Amino acid sequence: MKKLKNRKIAIVISAAVIIVSVLIGVNKSVYSQIKKLDDSFENGVYISSEDYTQPGIGRQLAKRTDAALGLVTLASEFEDMAEEQSALRSAREALMSADTIQEKFVCNEVLEEAYKRIVLAFSYETLDENQQNAYDSYTSTMDGAQSLITSSSYNRTVAEFESEVLNAFPVNILHFEFITGAPEYFRAEG
Repeated sequence: MKKLKNRKIAIVISAAVIIVSVLIGVNKSVYSQIKKLDDSFENGVYISSEDYTQPGIGRQLAKRTDAALGLVTLASEFEDMAEEQSALRSAREALMSADTIQEKFVCNEVLEEAYKRIVLAFSYETLDENQQNAYDSYTSTMDGAQSLITSSSYNRTVAEFESEVLNAFPVNILHFEFITGAPEYFRAEG
């Protein structure tokens, strides 16, 4: 108790409490913003100037995995498409088991290549009306979802967050020491 009556010690303790409080507050604030940004990967990026929420990349990837399964099933009806069917199935399974956003990007690229190969293989087959309708539906979903993924503002939003929040005082000083995690870009690492 006697030590607390000493002004120097009281000032040092007060400063330490203030610094720790600021660190905790900044960490909580930045963490909640990162969580919100991570959620926008799945649920979509809100574009305030257009009062519109773009479809989320995560949901579009789910649509692509569903359509890929349909193409795999359809391809099983043709004997000479086993290689393309297997490649698309493997790419689909890899995308579904990907954990990080960057892993999902890489797996989606592999899925796209396998998709292009199976589309080429289908071009050599004669499809009946039901098969053609199913094929058209699956390819439309694959192409539409990929188009939405490509035009997403998610990466731009991550870049803005890094510029406006992570590179701004006091976060830029505290970031590496006290703030864990940063939003991932939907692109290959680097």
